[in-house]
Amino acid sequence: MSSRELPRVLIVDNDEHLLQDLERVLEGEGFATSTCWSAKEALQALEQESFDVVLLDDFLSDMDAAGVLKEIQAMQRPVRVIVTQNGPCTPDEEQQYAALGACAVVAKRPSGRVRELVRQCWHAAGTRPACS
Repeated sequence: MSSRELPRVLIVDNDEHLLQDLERVLEGEGFATSTCWSAKEALQALEQESFDVVLLDDFLSDMDAAGVLKEIQAMQRPVRVIVTQNGPCTPDEEQQYAALGACAVVAKRPSGRVRELVRQCWHAAGTRPACS
C-alpha cells in the first residue's frame, strides 16, 4: 500500500512530546501523518493538502478549537475533526464542538487514551465527507 492510499491524519498540538507520541503511534497503526504546532500552520496545511482526519488540540497558542473549527467550516473541506483535550469533556463542550463540525471529543490524558484516539481516527477515516 502506498502512502497516498493510507488514511491521512493532521495532528495539531502545541505539546511537543504528545505530538511526537501521537505521530509515532498513528504511523505504527497505518496512518500517514503530518504535524502542526499552531492553528495558523494547520489551516495552511488544510488549504494545501487533503486530510481524512484532523486531531485538534482544544487550546493552541494562537486560537482555540472552536475558532479552528469555524475556519475549517468556512473552507468547506471534507475532513473529519476530532478535538483532543487534557481532561474529560463536559456535555456543553461536546455539544459546542459537534455544532461546529467535530466528529468526536477525546481526552488525551492519561496516556492510555491514545488507543481511543487511534480507534476514533480509524472510525473517522472510514467514511467521508465530513460528519457535520
